[in-house]
Amino acid sequence: MLRFLLNTDALASQLRPAFMWLGQIGVVALGTHLAADRVDDYASQMLAASPIPWADPQLAQDAGTWVAIGLELVVVVWAVWTLVHARADSLERVGDWWKRSSVHAALAASAWLPLGIAGAWVVGMAVEDAVAQLFPSWAVLAGLLVALVVAWRLTFTGWWRVVVRTPPAKRAIEGWPWLVPVGLVALLALRFGLPVWGWL
Repeated sequence: MLRFLLNTDALASQLRPAFMWLGQIGVVALGTHLAADRVDDYASQMLAASPIPWADPQLAQDAGTWVAIGLELVVVVWAVWTLVHARADSLERVGDWWKRSSVHAALAASAWLPLGIAGAWVVGMAVEDAVAQLFPSWAVLAGLLVALVVAWRLTFTGWWRVVVRTPPAKRAIEGWPWLVPVGLVALLALRFGLPVWGWL
Protein backbone atom coordinates (compact mmCIF):
# COMPACT_ATOMS: atom_id res chain seq x y z
CA MET A 1 0.00 0.00 0.00
CA LEU A 2 2.78 2.43 0.94
CA ARG A 3 4.72 1.66 -2.24
CA PHE A 4 1.58 2.26 -4.31
CA LEU A 5 1.07 5.65 -2.65
CA LEU A 6 4.71 6.60 -3.17
CA ASN A 7 4.53 5.60 -6.85
CA THR A 8 1.32 7.58 -7.22
CA ASP A 9 2.99 10.57 -5.62
CA ALA A 10 5.96 10.27 -8.00
CA LEU A 11 3.63 10.13 -11.01
CA ALA A 12 1.75 13.15 -9.69
CA SER A 13 5.05 15.05 -9.48
CA GLN A 14 5.80 14.37 -13.16
CA LEU A 15 2.34 15.45 -14.28
CA ARG A 16 2.19 18.43 -11.94
CA PRO A 17 2.36 21.21 -14.55
CA ALA A 18 -0.63 19.81 -16.43
CA PHE A 19 -3.08 19.57 -13.56
CA MET A 20 -1.63 21.44 -10.59
CA TRP A 21 -3.80 24.53 -10.85
CA LEU A 22 -6.96 22.45 -11.26
CA GLY A 23 -6.09 20.32 -8.24
CA GLN A 24 -5.31 23.38 -6.13
CA ILE A 25 -8.70 24.86 -6.90
CA GLY A 26 -10.44 21.51 -6.53
CA VAL A 27 -9.14 20.83 -3.05
CA VAL A 28 -10.20 24.31 -1.89
CA ALA A 29 -13.62 23.74 -3.47
CA LEU A 30 -13.99 20.49 -1.52
CA GLY A 31 -13.13 22.24 1.73
CA THR A 32 -15.57 25.00 0.86
CA HIS A 33 -18.31 22.45 0.21
CA LEU A 34 -17.69 20.83 3.58
CA ALA A 35 -17.98 24.19 5.34
CA ALA A 36 -21.07 25.10 3.29
CA ASP A 37 -22.89 22.16 4.85
CA ARG A 38 -22.63 24.00 8.17
CA VAL A 39 -23.78 27.23 6.53
CA ASP A 40 -26.83 25.33 5.28
CA ASP A 41 -27.70 24.21 8.81
CA TYR A 42 -27.16 27.61 10.42
CA ALA A 43 -28.93 29.58 7.70
CA SER A 44 -31.94 27.24 7.75
CA GLN A 45 -32.23 27.50 11.53
CA MET A 46 -31.97 31.29 11.47
CA LEU A 47 -34.53 31.64 8.70
CA ALA A 48 -36.92 29.24 10.39
CA ALA A 49 -36.65 31.25 13.63
CA SER A 50 -37.10 34.59 11.85
CA PRO A 51 -40.44 36.46 11.82
CA ILE A 52 -40.88 35.67 8.12
CA PRO A 53 -44.31 34.00 7.71
CA TRP A 54 -43.24 30.91 5.77
CA ALA A 55 -46.18 29.23 4.07
CA ASP A 56 -44.35 25.93 4.48
CA PRO A 57 -41.51 25.24 6.98
CA GLN A 58 -39.66 23.45 4.18
CA LEU A 59 -39.28 26.82 2.43
CA ALA A 60 -36.98 28.01 5.22
CA GLN A 61 -34.87 24.88 4.76
CA ASP A 62 -34.74 25.43 1.00
CA ALA A 63 -33.80 29.08 1.43
CA GLY A 64 -30.97 28.10 3.79
CA THR A 65 -29.72 25.61 1.23
CA TRP A 66 -29.63 28.27 -1.47
CA VAL A 67 -27.80 30.66 0.83
CA ALA A 68 -25.16 27.98 1.37
CA ILE A 69 -24.90 27.24 -2.36
CA GLY A 70 -24.53 30.93 -3.16
CA LEU A 71 -21.84 31.37 -0.52
CA GLU A 72 -20.03 28.29 -1.79
CA LEU A 73 -19.99 29.66 -5.33
CA VAL A 74 -18.68 33.00 -4.12
CA VAL A 75 -15.77 31.35 -2.32
CA VAL A 76 -14.87 29.13 -5.28
CA VAL A 77 -14.91 32.17 -7.59
CA TRP A 78 -12.64 33.95 -5.09
CA ALA A 79 -10.25 30.98 -5.08
CA VAL A 80 -10.04 30.91 -8.88
CA TRP A 81 -9.58 34.67 -9.05
CA THR A 82 -6.91 34.59 -6.33
CA LEU A 83 -4.91 31.82 -7.98
CA VAL A 84 -5.14 33.33 -11.46
CA HIS A 85 -3.94 36.71 -10.21
CA ALA A 86 -1.02 35.25 -8.23
CA ARG A 87 1.43 35.96 -11.06
CA ALA A 88 3.68 38.62 -9.60
CA ASP A 89 7.40 38.05 -9.12
CA SER A 90 8.04 35.74 -6.19
CA LEU A 91 8.91 37.37 -2.91
CA GLU A 92 12.52 36.88 -1.92
CA ARG A 93 12.17 37.63 1.80
CA VAL A 94 9.35 37.35 4.31
CA GLY A 95 9.57 41.05 5.05
CA ASP A 96 8.83 41.87 1.41
CA TRP A 97 5.29 40.53 1.86
CA TRP A 98 4.38 43.62 3.87
CA LYS A 99 5.15 45.79 0.88
CA ARG A 100 2.34 44.01 -0.97
CA SER A 101 0.04 43.59 2.01
CA SER A 102 -3.66 44.29 1.59
CA VAL A 103 -6.98 42.84 2.62
CA HIS A 104 -6.72 40.52 -0.38
CA ALA A 105 -3.21 39.36 0.51
CA ALA A 106 -4.12 38.77 4.15
CA LEU A 107 -7.28 36.89 3.22
CA ALA A 108 -5.44 34.70 0.70
CA ALA A 109 -2.74 33.87 3.24
CA SER A 110 -5.16 33.07 6.06
CA ALA A 111 -8.15 31.47 4.28
CA TRP A 112 -6.49 29.23 1.69
CA LEU A 113 -4.89 26.86 4.20
CA PRO A 114 -7.98 25.91 6.26
CA LEU A 115 -10.10 25.55 3.12
CA GLY A 116 -7.45 23.45 1.40
CA ILE A 117 -6.68 21.27 4.41
CA ALA A 118 -10.39 20.62 4.90
CA GLY A 119 -10.56 19.61 1.24
CA ALA A 120 -7.59 17.26 1.65
CA TRP A 121 -9.33 15.68 4.62
CA VAL A 122 -12.47 15.16 2.52
CA VAL A 123 -10.36 13.27 -0.03
CA GLY A 124 -8.78 11.25 2.76
CA MET A 125 -12.17 10.29 4.20
CA ALA A 126 -13.38 9.22 0.75
CA VAL A 127 -10.31 7.02 0.32
CA GLU A 128 -10.80 5.58 3.81
CA ASP A 129 -14.39 4.64 2.98
CA ALA A 130 -13.37 3.06 -0.32
CA VAL A 131 -10.46 1.07 1.14
CA ALA A 132 -12.61 -0.09 4.06
CA GLN A 133 -14.71 -2.11 1.63
CA LEU A 134 -11.74 -4.34 0.76
CA PHE A 135 -9.07 -3.84 3.41
CA PRO A 136 -10.72 -2.62 6.63
CA SER A 137 -7.52 -2.74 8.67
CA TRP A 138 -5.73 -0.45 6.19
CA ALA A 139 -8.55 2.06 5.72
CA VAL A 140 -7.59 4.65 8.34
CA LEU A 141 -3.91 4.60 7.40
CA ALA A 142 -4.67 4.86 3.68
CA GLY A 143 -7.04 7.77 4.23
CA LEU A 144 -4.52 9.59 6.40
CA LEU A 145 -1.66 9.08 3.94
CA VAL A 146 -3.71 10.27 0.98
CA ALA A 147 -4.92 13.31 2.93
CA LEU A 148 -1.31 14.19 3.80
CA VAL A 149 -0.16 13.79 0.18
CA VAL A 150 -3.02 15.95 -1.12
CA ALA A 151 -2.39 18.58 1.55
CA TRP A 152 1.31 18.69 0.72
CA ARG A 153 1.06 18.52 -3.06
CA LEU A 154 -2.02 20.70 -3.61
CA THR A 155 -3.05 22.67 -0.55
CA PHE A 156 0.39 23.83 0.51
CA THR A 157 1.64 24.57 -3.01
CA GLY A 158 -1.50 26.58 -3.78
CA TRP A 159 -1.15 28.50 -0.53
CA TRP A 160 2.53 29.14 -1.20
CA ARG A 161 1.73 30.52 -4.65
CA VAL A 162 -0.99 32.91 -3.48
CA VAL A 163 1.29 34.16 -0.70
CA VAL A 164 4.67 34.60 -2.40
CA ARG A 165 3.26 35.69 -5.75
CA THR A 166 0.47 37.91 -4.50
CA PRO A 167 0.28 41.01 -6.71
CA PRO A 168 1.09 44.45 -5.32
CA ALA A 169 -2.08 46.21 -4.19
CA LYS A 170 -3.03 49.67 -5.38
CA ARG A 171 -4.84 50.22 -2.08
CA ALA A 172 -4.60 48.47 1.28
CA ILE A 173 -8.34 47.76 1.28
CA GLU A 174 -8.19 45.95 -2.04
CA GLY A 175 -10.20 42.74 -1.83
CA TRP A 176 -12.51 43.86 0.99
CA PRO A 177 -15.78 42.64 -0.66
CA TRP A 178 -14.53 39.05 -0.26
CA LEU A 179 -13.68 39.43 3.41
CA VAL A 180 -16.99 38.42 5.01
CA PRO A 181 -18.04 35.49 2.77
CA VAL A 182 -14.57 33.97 2.42
CA GLY A 183 -13.63 34.66 6.04
CA LEU A 184 -16.84 33.07 7.32
CA VAL A 185 -16.45 29.91 5.26
CA ALA A 186 -12.75 29.64 6.14
CA LEU A 187 -13.58 29.86 9.85
CA LEU A 188 -16.18 27.11 9.49
CA ALA A 189 -13.65 24.99 7.58
CA LEU A 190 -11.12 25.60 10.33
CA ARG A 191 -13.59 24.58 13.02
CA PHE A 192 -15.37 21.67 11.34
CA GLY A 193 -13.13 20.62 8.45
CA LEU A 194 -9.91 19.80 10.28
CA PRO A 195 -9.59 16.44 12.03
CA VAL A 196 -7.53 17.79 14.94
CA TRP A 197 -10.41 18.95 17.15
CA GLY A 198 -11.36 15.44 18.16
CA TRP A 199 -7.80 14.87 19.39
CA LEU A 200 -7.63 17.95 21.64
